[in-house]
Amino acid sequence: MMMKNKLMRSLAILALGLPAVAYANTAAPEASLTQQEQMAADFCDFATYGVMRIAGARQGGATKSEVLTSHGESMTELKKLIDPQTAATLDKYWKDAIDRMFQESVLKTDAEKQAFVMSVGESSFYSCLEQILEAPKN
Repeated sequence: MMMKNKLMRSLAILALGLPAVAYANTAAPEASLTQQEQMAADFCDFATYGVMRIAGARQGGATKSEVLTSHGESMTELKKLIDPQTAATLDKYWKDAIDRMFQESVLKTDAEKQAFVMSVGESSFYSCLEQILEAPKN
């Protein structure tokens, strides 16, 4: 029961921040993206959603063990749906995020927690884009 309450709290924190992410994604002026840029944006959007879930779980009071268990279960299902290299990349990215999030303190107010999750999401998205778009092309 305790895990369910923590999960619900972390989902609530994440849900409170999603309208701001949606606004940020629509507020930017329309620009023509290359296919590579669009694919990078789509990948990073998905990767960032995972990072925000991790941050929300941390701020919602979940333990690292609980988050790792949930991550493992999610990856088992995701590996059935996507290619192995992409799954391995996401697995590593999210495990690194779990390690980073559990070095952070749980904040006191829901507003602080929401701001933290949003900040993590924004920095994760842009960092991901930078890494992908600046990676050497094969």
